[in-house]
Amino acid sequence: MNRIVLTVFVVEAILGAVGLAGAWWFETPILEDMRVDLRSGAIAIVATIPLLVVSLSGLRSKSGFGAELLEVIRKTLGKLFASCSVIDLLIVSIMAGIGEELFFRGFLQASLGNVIHPWLALVLVSILFGVVHWASWVYALAAGLIGLFLGVVFLVTGNLFVAIAVHALYDFFAMLVIVRMLRPLANAKEDGTISGTISTDQEHNKESIQ
Repeated sequence: MNRIVLTVFVVEAILGAVGLAGAWWFETPILEDMRVDLRSGAIAIVATIPLLVVSLSGLRSKSGFGAELLEVIRKTLGKLFASCSVIDLLIVSIMAGIGEELFFRGFLQASLGNVIHPWLALVLVSILFGVVHWASWVYALAAGLIGLFLGVVFLVTGNLFVAIAVHALYDFFAMLVIVRMLRPLANAKEDGTISGTISTDQEHNKESIQ
């Protein structure tokens, strides 16, 4: 297994375990909020589509927020996952969906929602979700909005499995597209570096001959 994938696997597994332990400690029925069936799977697929369309449309913009976000992704996720296989990305996506949703939605949002208004809990946990994913203010804002969407899905459906499935599906297809978008840029930059090195060497050789 790719070392990066293994690291993500371990981190997300720990996060999920902390979520389960926290939910048990605060007597939040986290597993009761998880119903796995065909209807829930269909809802997850339908809910993932608009999230993907909006996110990827923004990334394809040539200027503004989307362009800045894509540059941040290129410098962070692009470097981490550019060499990953489809199976690697699938494992990362599934683990991120399980670990992060167990912790943020299943434990934090549900537990906090028992103390304060559920919609206020949704907003607060979404802000925390964005901060935890900080790579820049643009990336944190985008992550926070995605967290808000996932929180709404959980709140409306009352089914943690749907939030997990949406998160995993979104991460998988988004990373597939992003990696495909970034690989040509990386290759172009690498070619440019090689060309620059060759040109420098050629100029140096000419000077030596003269």
